[in-house]
Amino acid sequence: MNTILNLAEMSKAEKIGAMESLWADLCQNENEIDSPAWHENILQDRKRRVKAGTEAISDWHVAKAMIRKAAQ
Repeated sequence: MNTILNLAEMSKAEKIGAMESLWADLCQNENEIDSPAWHENILQDRKRRVKAGTEAISDWHVAKAMIRKAAQ
């Protein structure tokens, strides 16, 4: 099935809603998805920055609310 989204005509809120729908669908079968090799390096780098105090972690619900607010 090919689905074409006219991204140029979608609002930021609609785009984020589409991403959330895709993410929710992908998460239903997360064991079937392999993370790319570079992902481990990114995660380790972020852990180092958090430990060093140069980066903070936000709760996902808080972060999502901030993203939604910025998209409006």
